[in-house]
Amino acid sequence: MLILEFFRWWYGDGLVVRIKSLFFILSRTADAFSIGLMFKTLFRPFKRLDAVDSGLTRSIDAIFRDLIDKLISRLIGFFARSFMIIAGFCSIIILSIVSIFIIILHLAMPVLPAIGIYLMLFGGIPYVSL
Repeated sequence: MLILEFFRWWYGDGLVVRIKSLFFILSRTADAFSIGLMFKTLFRPFKRLDAVDSGLTRSIDAIFRDLIDKLISRLIGFFARSFMIIAGFCSIIILSIVSIFIIILHLAMPVLPAIGIYLMLFGGIPYVSL
């Protein structure tokens, strides 16, 4: 009777708890990389606060230098955000594959000792000729 209760819990509530914990880990990973926020702000220009922005009294050289500075900072930001989005997707894909493997292993775990005993008794050990 105790063995039947173990199997009922293992394939019932225990499996549900395992799947919920894996989904929680995946959602925390997506939240850590802020993929949704990164997509929303990927092409939005960065807003820099300029200490001196007098518009009319600035020379062409200063305006051009500010333009280049802003362009470089926006390109660096675009590449940094793109890298974070790619890293987030890669980590979520890897975690999804590992989660599927963990669920399959969870389902097979109670049967593995019986398979090991069967292989040990009926030819699981390879024959080595001397």
